[in-house]
Amino acid sequence: MADNFALEQFPILSMLYATEPHPDDAPALDLFGQFVGTWDMRVSFFDEHEKQIFNGNGEWTFAWILDGRMIQDVLTYAPLDDPDANVPGKRRIGTSLRHYHPDTQQWDVVWFGATSHTVISFKGGQVDSDIHLAGIEADDALLKWQFTDITERSFQWQGFISTDQGSSWRMEQEMYGQRRV
Repeated sequence: MADNFALEQFPILSMLYATEPHPDDAPALDLFGQFVGTWDMRVSFFDEHEKQIFNGNGEWTFAWILDGRMIQDVLTYAPLDDPDANVPGKRRIGTSLRHYHPDTQQWDVVWFGATSHTVISFKGGQVDSDIHLAGIEADDALLKWQFTDITERSFQWQGFISTDQGSSWRMEQEMYGQRRV
């Protein structure tokens, strides 16, 4: 949970942070709200031949923000060339903002890769017991991100890319999360 000292020292944090979902959309917000908390991650990346090029530990933290109307997450992991350097200033880090639209019953998600300098927008939502999001990279490659095998204590996340307008897909990233107790 939020550090009270940080909330007092930096008023913007208290304006950003929320303790629970907004009651107007609370049931729908549970789709991503189920991830609120901190997760220990196993992060893998794959090259264009689907050969694993990185496998390391990370952390993914989700929290309610903006009066409980949105969810923000922060993902950190070691640099690809140094799997032991998961420290501020050296680690890879990014954040997503997640916003639910009651009219369309879809989520808008924007990923900001602070170290990779990428910004990607996704749309999507629940598909059976999974979560599927679709987006487009700056070079027009199609992206699919999905959360699967979701339980209270674990989930799998996969990121796929298509450079041929969806004719074929390959996995770029895969992560396994365990809820931190």
